[in-house]
Amino acid sequence: MRLSNNLLEDYAGLKVAEAILLNKVMRTVHISNNKLSSEVAEKYAEVITNNKNMKDLDLSNNLFIMDELSTLAQAFKESNLEILNLRGNVVSAEEIGAFEDMLSTVANMPRRKFLF
Repeated sequence: MRLSNNLLEDYAGLKVAEAILLNKVMRTVHISNNKLSSEVAEKYAEVITNNKNMKDLDLSNNLFIMDELSTLAQAFKESNLEILNLRGNVVSAEEIGAFEDMLSTVANMPRRKFLF
């Protein structure tokens, strides 16, 4: 499913996440550049953890900050997801430096791609 560049914002983004949780067939979801923020991060972490068939999730270029990226990264560690793209969100170099150990651990998982 490709929903990138639609400016869904949080309300519609939450509805999309809820639908993804119910769908057991979908393997790829691209929802980049939709102004998703902290309001929906927990729901997408739930998607990452609980949707066992999804392999590729693109949440790049939204409005997630470092705390949400950390939550999503933690969910990725425990998931079947093969690709999680979080590039282009609202994160400073200092914040990435502070979370570097945790992010590099996730980014270097074998046969999986964590992009930030």
